[in-house]
Amino acid sequence: MTDDVVRLFLDEPSAGYSAGWSRFLIPDLFTGVPIDLGGPQYTRQDQAFCEAVRNRTSVESDAVNALRVQRIVDAVYASAAAGGEARTV
Repeated sequence: MTDDVVRLFLDEPSAGYSAGWSRFLIPDLFTGVPIDLGGPQYTRQDQAFCEAVRNRTSVESDAVNALRVQRIVDAVYASAAAGGEARTV
């Protein structure tokens, strides 16, 4: 598997899709962003941050969330270095 394809399985038809497997290529799902610096995912995250500042609301991806993700990534690397030994996060 790669991140170039999204596969969807439905037990029943829904929203115009047949029951069973549907396959979508990433370029077909791409909606674009106004400016691409580092990839569209980063641009969308930057846009959400700017909107939160403008609207004085909180952001989904805040520093606490980023720290949690980094701890998981660090644990994955430590586990790999230790031959797959489990790590506590």
